[in-house]
Amino acid sequence: MVNSAYDPETDEASAFEMHVASHGALGGPQRQGFVLYPCEFTMPPVPIVGAESLHRVL
Repeated sequence: MVNSAYDPETDEASAFEMHVASHGALGGPQRQGFVLYPCEFTMPPVPIVGAESLHRVL
């Protein structure tokens, strides 16, 4: 894992490449996660809890 600096006072993160935005990541605000999944997806009978479980299902 590679991580860069985050300044909570300015709410800015350093990037490793040229771009105009950032989605948050470690330290930055990212309070509402989402999952993009195929429309054919069928929910399993048990709850999906955690990234590992989600990876197994997808």
